[in-house]
Amino acid sequence: MLSGCSAQTQTITVTKTVETKVYPPEQWLQDCPFGELKGEFFEDSVVLNLEQRAIIRECNVDKKSLREWVNNEEDPDVSK
Repeated sequence: MLSGCSAQTQTITVTKTVETKVYPPEQWLQDCPFGELKGEFFEDSVVLNLEQRAIIRECNVDKKSLREWVNNEEDPDVSK
């Protein structure tokens, strides 16, 4: 080393990005159930209609969760 020169250390930071695939919960991937007609009367069809509406409402919750997931994947700065 030359006299009058101080030893300098240099730090180099290396960042490596690793992607990990994350999949939705299994229950979100299952088919939505069908209602079943349990009789032959008009009232039975009304019950089926109400059951189908409840099934669709529940299924839409799963689909909304999937849409939010996709949006978060596209914009990773969105807080979870």
